[in-house]
Amino acid sequence: KKEGKKKTMSEENSKLLHALDLFRRLPPNQISNNLGMVYGLVDEDTGDELLNMVECPLETKDTQNGKFLCCDANRDGDFYRSPHDNEFYALEEDNTEKPEGTKLEGELRNLEIEANKLFSKYTHQYYLGKGLCSCYIFENEDGSFSINVLIQNKTSGSDVVDKGIWDAIHVAVVKPNNDGTATYELISTIILTLKLKEIEKNKTNFDLSGFVQEVTQKVTKKFKKQGDHLINVGEILQMQENTMYTRLKTVYFGKAGQVTNELRSANKPVSQNFMAEMQQKLMTRNKR
Repeated sequence: KKEGKKKTMSEENSKLLHALDLFRRLPPNQISNNLGMVYGLVDEDTGDELLNMVECPLETKDTQNGKFLCCDANRDGDFYRSPHDNEFYALEEDNTEKPEGTKLEGELRNLEIEANKLFSKYTHQYYLGKGLCSCYIFENEDGSFSINVLIQNKTSGSDVVDKGIWDAIHVAVVKPNNDGTATYELISTIILTLKLKEIEKNKTNFDLSGFVQEVTQKVTKKFKKQGDHLINVGEILQMQENTMYTRLKTVYFGKAGQVTNELRSANKPVSQNFMAEMQQKLMTRNKR
């Protein structure tokens, strides 16, 4: 018989909430390092819950069959499954271990192939003809399955931006019902990293980094065949991305501009009048 007091659900939730609160206060441009640090401060159960709730910036793997994005959805140990050929690859080139992992088979693998085709077209349309998209599907223990849609877009070499990365991570849980409908729930995370070019002479660096997460309410939609799930998820995903884009643009960047203007305004009439008065006084003094 185990000794000691059993932890209650409220205690577990309290630990997780405190861990999330700490994580949100750390620099957003170091998400992976922050997550590892906070994970080391909590017990294993809380740490596992934290890992399930926090998304890290996406990494890419380039193979002879094509480039793909890596995350926990296609990871098995130190290897990542490619959506192109269903094979596992090590992220590090110097890893000499034999690739191992459970491949996706049957109907869900066919659905995964279709998902990659569909959302690659979505990425091309909404990400200015650029961006990389990878989709992964896996089955859950309760009979539902998850569709992970990963999108990454990068920019560099512009007049203003030195490096810009947009990572969109969408996890749609699909639970088919017995009446020809399915219940959908989408959790979306967008991680944005912007590094502006150094300002001439002063050599000042200016970084903007942050992430935003949205969870949809459960939505029930009709479906006749497996492919209908992709259309239903696509509609929900499109609306959610538009909402998050607007939120990033107006709330975060708009708020940053508002705060900057409150701290220092360059074009207030008062300051212009003040400068004119100072100039007049200097001219008068020079005439004496």
